[in-house]
Amino acid sequence: GAVPSATKVNGRFHPDFSFAATSDSTADGLAFTAALRPGVTHANARGGRDVYKYTVCFCDDMTDLETADAAEFATVGSMMGIYNGDGMVSSGFDPANDGTVYKLVEETTCADPAAYIAVGSMLPEWAEHQCTTKCDQGCIGSRCFCDGADPDIPDRNLCLSAELCRAACDAHDHRSPAFVAAVAAGGTPSVCSGIDIAKETSSCRLIMEQVVDGAPVDCTLAAVQQEKYLHLRKVYGSVCTHAGDFGERAGVLTVTNRVQVGVDYVLDPHMTQSIEVTEPASPIPGAELLTFDDTTPPRGLSRDRITVIDCTGYCGLTAPAAAAGATLDQWLLHQPVNFFQDAPSVDSENPDTAAPAPPAPAAARQYAATRMQFCPENLDIAGVQVAESGVMRDLAQHQCYRKCGEQGSCTGADCHCDGYFAGFDGPTSNALCLDLAGMQRICDALGCASFDMHSSRPRGFINSRACTGSEAQADGSYDYYVPAVPEARRLQMPVSTTNPLEWGFSWGQMLRFSGVSFNAGGTFKLCFCDFTHRNACQNVTDFTIEVGTVHVSGVGCLLSQPRFQRVACETQFYGGLRCYRGPAPRLTAPRVPTTFTEFGIGAAVDAELEASSVGSWCLYGPEEITQNDPRCQLVAGFQGTR
Repeated sequence: GAVPSATKVNGRFHPDFSFAATSDSTADGLAFTAALRPGVTHANARGGRDVYKYTVCFCDDMTDLETADAAEFATVGSMMGIYNGDGMVSSGFDPANDGTVYKLVEETTCADPAAYIAVGSMLPEWAEHQCTTKCDQGCIGSRCFCDGADPDIPDRNLCLSAELCRAACDAHDHRSPAFVAAVAAGGTPSVCSGIDIAKETSSCRLIMEQVVDGAPVDCTLAAVQQEKYLHLRKVYGSVCTHAGDFGERAGVLTVTNRVQVGVDYVLDPHMTQSIEVTEPASPIPGAELLTFDDTTPPRGLSRDRITVIDCTGYCGLTAPAAAAGATLDQWLLHQPVNFFQDAPSVDSENPDTAAPAPPAPAAARQYAATRMQFCPENLDIAGVQVAESGVMRDLAQHQCYRKCGEQGSCTGADCHCDGYFAGFDGPTSNALCLDLAGMQRICDALGCASFDMHSSRPRGFINSRACTGSEAQADGSYDYYVPAVPEARRLQMPVSTTNPLEWGFSWGQMLRFSGVSFNAGGTFKLCFCDFTHRNACQNVTDFTIEVGTVHVSGVGCLLSQPRFQRVACETQFYGGLRCYRGPAPRLTAPRVPTTFTEFGIGAAVDAELEASSVGSWCLYGPEEITQNDPRCQLVAGFQGTR
């Protein structure tokens, strides 16, 4: 439903409508995690238009001088609010935290070393991080931080990261369970009222709480030369709780329920490859499909478009990157792969840009095998095209050397790289890395007369012709296959697949943008124009959705990076990879009704097929089978004895 109107309590924003910076934040940037409530994305309609754009406002906890009561609004750190005009959008923020903030005073420290908590007055679990104790005898592990040892105040200096220093001060607090337990056990730990943190090393000093007239006060400060320290004073209560606290406009947040974002694309420079945009991994009910054509099969029409910009740019503001070799006008004309055709519209100024309609699938033939033999008549696969997945593709895409050796980038179940003989197969090899079903599919599509298949590996060769019994040669590692020609019948059946690599066009769940190339390596951003936002994709300002990052440096280089070794990558139909840090979207390619020939005993004989194929079967099929086939009794050279 809509964002509730009562988002303020006594003039303050409820914690559910602001977002604290997360632990992923660095000195270079703050990271925020926000979860839009279900229905908010496209619920606040004004004048019939859905709300998809929000203003992001920022509150700096260091400059917010007004703290709220910790029991009512407990929050820590810099905050971000997201407004849609009616109020702040809800997050998953938990108000049940410690209710403290740290105010920054740069280039100062406490003037008196005695103002810092000594090791003997620390909780034991934190006293062990005193630099001398931890580091003098050698320390191994991720929590050593021994670069922070300070000889000036060795007994009060902790070797910890800034985040752990904060945790140490929070632990030395009247409300801390560890502190309460230590006092109950008879201990006398000191209370921490702030931290002095070294800027360039991993060390800090906990400041002992001083109470004057019943109120805590800060230590006496002294200026520090060379900007070596940050002085952080602990303040009880919460900041960033009032509307006026969010006075800095950080930017604009654009949301979409139609495409998956946070995707990493991996492409090679100087190669023509592709970019695929998919629906979200968890599709949102009611979201419009990526294509609007409702024919069967879907022809892939879409109003959405993409652009690629430099990594330092901003989607919706930055012009396309020169390295991608396309201007904005060219990106606007770059349609997803489709086969929609409108013949009367084609003229000299409006060429036909659609891909050819999917060719009819080849007849699914049965095959007879001759064990431990092969036909020495390999087809030269260079330049040969075959109808696969509805489009014409180079047969060489299945070449073992190209798949598994030259680029080494093949991923997925269709690689079959066990069939690659490393160090033997070269760029001119005709070996195909396919399983038996794949070899049969290719032979069907080419109408080939025979092929050879390795008996234990997914490795085969298409032959330029069939061999007679005397021409076939012996080899214990290969079997020789020829198409069998039993009787046939014509059927109308749906071809269905759940593998997107078996349908080469765009459909409602995926837009395939082929013909993408980069003339230089680098990192880029992929920007998307969601047609439902503006009803047009015409200007840079329409491409406001950042889908992900395009890495153009070669697969081997990218996969060497640790974060790419922990992601799920999918091979794109026209080249390149798309990778996900979480689960990849589960896509189902269209069911496509097609007419093809199914072979099976007992069906009506197709006279045309019989005339063209039976002769080859009888001449080149295995003699132990053809000599008993009654259709071969009248073929020259195969006179029957029955």
